[in-house]
Amino acid sequence: MADCAASVQVVGSLARTSSVKPGETFQGVIRLKNTGTTRAEVEVRQTDYHFAADGTNIYGEPGSSPRSNANWISVTPPRIWVEPNRTAEVHYKGTIPRQGDLRGAYWSMIMVEPVASSAPAAGGTDGSIGIQVRTRFGVQILTEIGQGTQAIKVLEKKIVTDESGNQQLQLDIANTGERALHPAISVELYNDKGVSVGRFDAGKKRLYPSCSIRALT
Repeated sequence: MADCAASVQVVGSLARTSSVKPGETFQGVIRLKNTGTTRAEVEVRQTDYHFAADGTNIYGEPGSSPRSNANWISVTPPRIWVEPNRTAEVHYKGTIPRQGDLRGAYWSMIMVEPVASSAPAAGGTDGSIGIQVRTRFGVQILTEIGQGTQAIKVLEKKIVTDESGNQQLQLDIANTGERALHPAISVELYNDKGVSVGRFDAGKKRLYPSCSIRALT
């Protein structure tokens, strides 16, 4: 059986963006809602964040990435109780350093994770097993400073076959610029006579500098 008496969720977007200049301050509120029937304690902490086309996600120490803004940001409180069917607020605030060479995208993550109340029982007299389920949310905090360059690079492209036997074009795309991008990825195919046989969209994906994504069309 699963222990799901407390269920805390982040209300609203999991990505927050501020357009700022050196020396300016930015702030925001992360609202948490407990949809369960018991009060829940939640831990709030910061990490860096980097992702790659092969599915790798790295949550590094705050400030370890060259484009991390984690050290500019304070988050309060680090732990908070959320009553059942109620909301609570986590506040973050940051100030951009007064450095003339800052431009483009800088980002980090605020992790929100319920604290385990107790270890579930390994088993009961009826043979049941206790399972404790916890869902962690990561809220991306992005600051855009000035203009910065915009550039992408196709790292690899190839035809792959899915489990159903259908063929797809796989594109690995990297952000080689300084700004965060939201590229709309699509492919238009032509037959041997040069006639279009269709346009295939892979949608939009968030792409930070030095990171890469994989798109299938």
